[in-house]
Amino acid sequence: MYLLASIDARLAAGSSWGTVLVILMMAVAMTVLEFLAGLLVLKVSHLRLWDYSHEWGNIMGLICPKFSLIWAACSAGYYFLVHPYILDAIEWLSENLAFSFVIGMFFGVFLIDVAYSSQLVVKLRQFAIENDVVVRYETLKAQIRHRQDEAREKVHFLFPFKSELHIFEHLKAAHEAIETRKPRKR
Repeated sequence: MYLLASIDARLAAGSSWGTVLVILMMAVAMTVLEFLAGLLVLKVSHLRLWDYSHEWGNIMGLICPKFSLIWAACSAGYYFLVHPYILDAIEWLSENLAFSFVIGMFFGVFLIDVAYSSQLVVKLRQFAIENDVVVRYETLKAQIRHRQDEAREKVHFLFPFKSELHIFEHLKAAHEAIETRKPRKR
């Protein structure tokens, strides 16, 4: 978004149509990125992290016009509310190096989350490949939460898949979270 928002000055010298064009380019770029990321995760990991198949005009359940409009709104919000202050923030950070500690903490937490999520994706991918299915991430998470509520188990905000049952037990019981793959054409 930053790179596309920076084009505005060169594209139309700040005209309103140039601004509209830049916001549309940002929305299209985010929609394409959403499609490519969803397709990559679906094909490589056999996971469906989001599912728009119930939305009008969807493409493979990965993108749809409704969420493209949401990306356009987010792009406009970024363009008008965030982008003007990015360079000032970078300059301030370079002058206040003590704040780098907070940024380091943020990236440390981020790396822990990436490691935990990667471990979970490996387990979900293993199950999906062994059973030739696609796992619907959000549906599985909701079912695990439902079972935790029924068992009055402690719910972990940061680790929604952490449970007394192993993830494979949840997967075996989660029929609605499993999408049967279409047979491959030979």
